[in-house]
Amino acid sequence: HSKNLFPSSKVLGVTCPNCGVRILAVGREKFCPSCMRSVVVSSGSVRLTTKMHRAGTKSDSSHEMEDLLRRALASGNLELSDDTGASVRRSGFVVITVGTPIDSEKRPDTRALVYASKDIGRGLRKGTVVIVRSTVSVGTTEGLVGRILREESGLVPGMDFGLTHVPETTIEGLALFELRTLSKIIGGIDSASSRAAAGLFAVFDAPVRIFDGPRITEAAKLFLNIYRDVNIALANELALACETLGVDVMKVIEATRADPKTNLLTPGPGVGGYCLTKDAYYLSQPASEKGFV
Repeated sequence: HSKNLFPSSKVLGVTCPNCGVRILAVGREKFCPSCMRSVVVSSGSVRLTTKMHRAGTKSDSSHEMEDLLRRALASGNLELSDDTGASVRRSGFVVITVGTPIDSEKRPDTRALVYASKDIGRGLRKGTVVIVRSTVSVGTTEGLVGRILREESGLVPGMDFGLTHVPETTIEGLALFELRTLSKIIGGIDSASSRAAAGLFAVFDAPVRIFDGPRITEAAKLFLNIYRDVNIALANELALACETLGVDVMKVIEATRADPKTNLLTPGPGVGGYCLTKDAYYLSQPASEKGFV
């Protein structure tokens, strides 16, 4: 996918400190394909500059997903179905990617996750690996999803079928590209589940890391989004202050990056919708139920 977006690019082994995306090199120029900032790479460390990358991209890349879908359907490698149970019975891996918004009471709304888990459980067979990619509260993969799958299938997670959490962290418009460049963190309920999921995602040739259970990766996804939410809010407040003082905030941020211990994010119009702003509630609500204030 990156070859189509940036035809002459090379994917490097270092990531953007602002976006977490693998750095690309086009000729002698290196840049982040997400924020499009030029970077300086030295001794394995990456420093963002204020310069924006100007390399040309494929002019019709906006239609690439449509083209890929059309070719996949024509080849027979991709089949679409509204019969979840039948599809699950034919599958070695099942990936759950349903939306998980918050409700009017600022509580996690897991209805779509419950419905999906019930449908999957009715078709689940021994040996299948279920992968949760949705953003969820800590304990949801083992608790809510695992319980429903067990009740509907009569099978035991970790014994009869695999169950893992592999959070999705892609940016809209760069999903296929980031499958190849972003590290995947995997938390299975047992080592066999983790190894199976790692083998699946290894086909994208991006780094894969296994952690001790889904609670780690569930919390990590919440931390990632809360970090961006808080730090973009901070960057925006600092930008407003600089505007009042008549100072170029981008040059100030560039100056702060001389110290590698500081990584101010880029000011912008916001964090990207409910998928980021909801995550504080996904962490604070269950934590408050256990006495955290």
